Amino acid sequence: MKKKICFISVMELIFLIYLFHYSFAQNNNIMDYSCAMNNIISGELHFPAKQTLTGENYMRILIVYVMFDNEDFDPYNSNWTATTTTGPIYKGTMIAETKNSISDWWNSYNPGTQSISSWFCENSRGQTHVIGKEYFVKLQHTVNYYIANFSTAMAREDAINKEIYDSLTSQNII
Repeated sequence: MKKKICFISVMELIFLIYLFHYSFAQNNNIMDYSCAMNNIISGELHFPAKQTLTGENYMRILIVYVMFDNEDFDPYNSNWTATTTTGPIYKGTMIAETKNSISDWWNSYNPGTQSISSWFCENSRGQTHVIGKEYFVKLQHTVNYYIANFSTAMAREDAINKEIYDSLTSQNII
């Protein structure tokens, strides 16, 4: 019986190695991304090293709210009006800009004005601090412009991302 269980376990391990070697992050890959997951067992994939919990460790992120020109698909949206020049009304209430190192991790960030920072800190029991800034970018063109002038989804995505990047660069954000 022990030999049979051992044989089944070895077969399961071989199957998992095969599965990891040929798995992809996106099964319905409409954007033609290539995200093959490398073979974990052979050491081709290395997970990031965990930072120490002392000192001023944090993860900095950038939140960018993006809106097409003349976007009015929901004219009754009071959180994000079509005529905005500053972004949604909740901009500035999602993330802390600096790390708060108080000892009571459950009170490190205000969930009403720093909800993302608060969520990560509380769920990690004070070990993960996520800080950053929020910005708004209004694109120069309508969504129909990108559909009409770029034939593939990838080309549209590239054009939109370039415009966002150029806007953030011109504002000395990145």
